[in-house]
Amino acid sequence: MVPGAGGPGAGSGRAKLRQGDFASRNRKIRRKVLRESGGDERTEQAVQDALQWLAENQRRNGSWTLNRGRNAGERKKADNAATGLALMAFLGAGHTPRSGKYSKNVRRGLHFLLKKMDRKTGSLRDPGGNMYSHGICATALCEIYGMTKDRGLRAPAQAAINYIVYAQDPQGGGWRYGPRQPGDTSVVGWQLMALKSAKLAGLHVPEQTIQKAVAFLDSVQTEQGAYYGYLAEKNQRKPATTAVGLLCRFYTGWDPHAPPFAKGVQYLLQVQSGQLREPYFFYYAAQVMYQYGGKEWDTWNEKMKNFLLETQEKEGYQKGSWYFDSWTGKQGGRLYCTAMACMTLQVYYRYSPMARYHGGEENSP
Repeated sequence: MVPGAGGPGAGSGRAKLRQGDFASRNRKIRRKVLRESGGDERTEQAVQDALQWLAENQRRNGSWTLNRGRNAGERKKADNAATGLALMAFLGAGHTPRSGKYSKNVRRGLHFLLKKMDRKTGSLRDPGGNMYSHGICATALCEIYGMTKDRGLRAPAQAAINYIVYAQDPQGGGWRYGPRQPGDTSVVGWQLMALKSAKLAGLHVPEQTIQKAVAFLDSVQTEQGAYYGYLAEKNQRKPATTAVGLLCRFYTGWDPHAPPFAKGVQYLLQVQSGQLREPYFFYYAAQVMYQYGGKEWDTWNEKMKNFLLETQEKEGYQKGSWYFDSWTGKQGGRLYCTAMACMTLQVYYRYSPMARYHGGEENSP
């Protein structure tokens, strides 16, 4: 275990969620940040084409589904998760229930989730997505509330966060498929993303919940936190879970200048080419590399954006979408792949950079 709950160089013995905001999703700010951080007109057009495809594939009841049409996902009964992912893609580009070209789509998707929420517990789990579904939907609800400050959404967004707090494993500090089960790194990543979005939105996140999550990350790390495995009893290095673990560490206060974090970043660079077709990997790893910044980000970004631009469908009724023949790609299908790739190309402005590290100097664009 790395000394201090805050991790290497965190400057504190207590981990705290880093702060930021959703301001960079504003149209004017988005253009400026896009130019400064490595995006361009091509990446923005790809995002717009993806959003158009998502809008065209929304169902009448306001939801999206993973297992529909060409390259349907194998994962069934996970409409909450599919809807949350689609909403996150629209929100990342600044569309809310009140504003933007796709405001109607966001509004309909939001209403679907509110109807599906368990009013007693705040749960948005569904049979095919379990706590994955809940974490994704909670993130979407918190982002909508944070971007609109709609008073009517504060209670359901907070309820979704309260369910995450309840569902945490009281011993190990992680999350898995059902409430209070011993955790795995993959599910933990989505819950911490939701907690971070809640913090940005001004909702209550218990400090104890974050401390327990840090303890879970300690249990799945190797080499002082450079690499992360899937389960505590299988403490091994894996590309996707390392990306998840490093992003969670950054959000809970780790200093990317510290040797373990920097070592993990170099590992992600080494495995990038072999993992490009895995949406779960490139979604999390892109966020790690973006926040790290410097020449590492420049190298990563050039390869990542060119790959996604080349693999996006260019014509026909699937124009704007992606499909990758990977494990998670098969599970989630074309809807999942499209939402994840779209959000990856929004990395330049999805969250205001909380810290950018260039050659040992911290900068704020």
